[in-house]
Amino acid sequence: NLGMYQVEYFSPIINPPESGILAVGAITKKPIVNKDAKIAIKPIIKLGLALDHRVSDGVIGAKFLQYLRDILQAPDKLI
Repeated sequence: NLGMYQVEYFSPIINPPESGILAVGAITKKPIVNKDAKIAIKPIIKLGLALDHRVSDGVIGAKFLQYLRDILQAPDKLI
C-alpha cells in the first residue's frame, strides 16, 4: 500500500512464497462522466494485481479485481 505516500499507481512484485500481491494506490479526485452523462468530480483509486501464473491464471485475477471494484463502489453489498 503506497497510497499513504500519495503514489497513485505502482506495479507490485511477488516475493516467494507469495502467489499474488495487490497494489493499492492513493485515492485522488478526478473528473468522470456519471450515469446522467454529466461530468462530476469523484474519488478514484487505482489497483494493480500481480499473480504467479503457476498458481492462478489471469482470468481468476481479473474476476477478483471486478469483485473488489464492485465492493468498493457499493460496500453495502457486503451486508
